[in-house]
Amino acid sequence: MGNLSVYPERFEVFLNDEQIEFTPKEFELLVYLMENKNRVLTRDQLLSAVWKYDFAGDTRIVDVHISHLREKIEENSRKPVFIKTIRGLGYKFEEPKAG
Repeated sequence: MGNLSVYPERFEVFLNDEQIEFTPKEFELLVYLMENKNRVLTRDQLLSAVWKYDFAGDTRIVDVHISHLREKIEENSRKPVFIKTIRGLGYKFEEPKAG
């Protein structure tokens, strides 16, 4: 996706040909977001898919991990091009627009 390359079978991520280190959960979250490119995913969906449990309480763990991903893969984490926040719903992974 643009300048981001992910190799799930090797547990490797490259940004601009430079390898980036991820925790296992960050990596799993990134792969899941990419597999569901252009789909809005709620925090509950992400909790269920990545953390493997239903959780009716605080979903901040998702927000914290999204923040960590953005710090690692976004040029400007405050203006993300890969991981978009969809207010009131959740998150969506998009391929950056050329230009």
